[in-house]
Amino acid sequence: MNANYPEIKLSHKLVSTLTKLERLNGMIIGNRGKSETPDPELELISKTLQSNALSTICLDSTSPTQLTHPILSYFSKQGEPIFSATNSSTANSTAPISKENLEIISQTKNALTSNFELSEAGILNLVSKLICEQTENKEDLLRKSSAVFVAHDGKRVFTTVSPFLVPRRFKELIDWASEELLNEESAKALIIGTFHLLMLQLHPFKTANHRAVCIITYHLLKDAGYTFIERSPFFERFIFNSESYQNSLKYGERSSFSDWSTAPLWLEFFLKTLLECGEEAAKGDKLLLDHAILSNTQKQIIETIKKHGALSREKVVLETGINISTVKYNLSLLAERGHLKREGGGRSTFYRAS
Repeated sequence: MNANYPEIKLSHKLVSTLTKLERLNGMIIGNRGKSETPDPELELISKTLQSNALSTICLDSTSPTQLTHPILSYFSKQGEPIFSATNSSTANSTAPISKENLEIISQTKNALTSNFELSEAGILNLVSKLICEQTENKEDLLRKSSAVFVAHDGKRVFTTVSPFLVPRRFKELIDWASEELLNEESAKALIIGTFHLLMLQLHPFKTANHRAVCIITYHLLKDAGYTFIERSPFFERFIFNSESYQNSLKYGERSSFSDWSTAPLWLEFFLKTLLECGEEAAKGDKLLLDHAILSNTQKQIIETIKKHGALSREKVVLETGINISTVKYNLSLLAERGHLKREGGGRSTFYRAS
């Protein structure tokens, strides 16, 4: 390993979060087994893919303006659909999505689902497809001018590495990460988090650096066994917590290639975000498991409420034809188990799908 690359001093907080993450990931893998993927999970994976794709585009300041700032308003912490990428417009008729921008979304989704190899050639091939620039010499994709890392909201995060150092640092960073990820004793989440930070500091490509780095990070996490990021949006958490994300990157980068003393500030944020992502996926897995053993009546009630968005008890009876006593019992049970959310009170009580 290159002596300039980090050997992070693990704080108590880092060790604690890493332990929780590994325990949770082991539980998720163990609970899922090898059964076939049910249809509701396929739908969840599709929605999560769209969220991750849109988030990586939003985070990148070199994306078209329409896909960085206005699009943020379409994200929902409740995980509601943003818009259909097969449509030419969003729910907001004043913000149409152009054909060119739909192409960017499609290219990003393809990059997230394509095969990936952690090597210079593998990464440059991914970037070539991502920005639709075919060149015989893939090194033409590397940055050859000075650059500043600017966040999606226009805030300056830090100055990037000199362009003269890009080819050498690019190779060194990939070699270091490859070696560390093959080491069974390495904490892979820490290696991937460090890689994310140093790739942003390097900003090796001519354009789309933030988007490309996020996509590479996504592949590395999946390959390292954190497959729950397919079912729980990871990168939208960087947007919802953009100030913390930017600050942790800024402070984490300050001591890179010196004593690395500030790197844990970034890694704590990265691990905490990944842990939250895993916790959400675990809850979703439990709901899917519970759904598999629901009665036909319960499934009918849930699907009816999903179709309408939110319904009162009386409306559920009207829409399903199920008697009031059965509806009342099952609404209470489904809310208690987390399949439904109860809103309001008394005569104004409504139920919404979780």
